Amino acid sequence: MTCDHCVSAVTEELSALDGVQGVAVDLNASGVSRVDVTVNRPLDSAAVEVAITEAGYSIGGGLIARPRLQKHLFTYLVCGEMLLKG
Repeated sequence: MTCDHCVSAVTEELSALDGVQGVAVDLNASGVSRVDVTVNRPLDSAAVEVAITEAGYSIGGGLIARPRLQKHLFTYLVCGEMLLKG
């Protein structure tokens, strides 16, 4: 992700998932961006990966879905380069 439009695309796709209450992106235009997802129930990691792929990106360094600070806050790392859609 390199700009606010990229952040919006990922935020929109993740926000559409059932149970997602909030999405916060820490944009790193030159590398891997951090995405925090707040949910009100368990979130299917495959659904997260599909949502990020639909936005045109991939999860970097494998899927990281560890609770951070509170029970329903998960962090994902999203690669900066947009996927080529065929």
